Amino acid sequence: MQRAALETVAGLDGYRATKDQLFGSSRPRRVGEEWSIDVAALAAEFQPYTAHKVSPEDFKGRTSLAEIIEYEGQTCQVIRTKIVSRGVMPTSDRAPPGTRVKEASIEAQILELLPVDSSKPRLADKLKLRMHAVFTGRARGQVMEARMKASIESQHTYSPAETSQAAANPQSDGIRP
Repeated sequence: MQRAALETVAGLDGYRATKDQLFGSSRPRRVGEEWSIDVAALAAEFQPYTAHKVSPEDFKGRTSLAEIIEYEGQTCQVIRTKIVSRGVMPTSDRAPPGTRVKEASIEAQILELLPVDSSKPRLADKLKLRMHAVFTGRARGQVMEARMKASIESQHTYSPAETSQAAANPQSDGIRP
């Protein structure tokens, strides 16, 4: 159950809305400037993963343009996002029937390195995620309470893939249909 919850929350790229829609700004920002995340859109993204009603009030978050740097010959924006949620926890079909979330908190910090030229893909990102939950339910005829604390850190760097001749031309390796 812990792993399923972590994978759901950490899977930010699996959302229907884009990160720009959830965490972006409708106008250009100066270095150091902060803005609110779209809590209504974030609540809508979480709703399919939990059994209870998710509300925009369950989330708080801010994004900022932390700095502009040069990275691998490109001018890049360093974007920081912090999200805090209380009461929202992804549910798992592995939990015993009747299990409910008694209390829950999620804190996520996201750091992204994005080229200023928006036609180019992001270069790197980092995620720090902490979760805490208390679940109640019945097991072996008794009311039980389970506590979960979990954290995950992930860091990714992105670079263009080398395209082989075989990938560009599948027939170049001598195999023909």
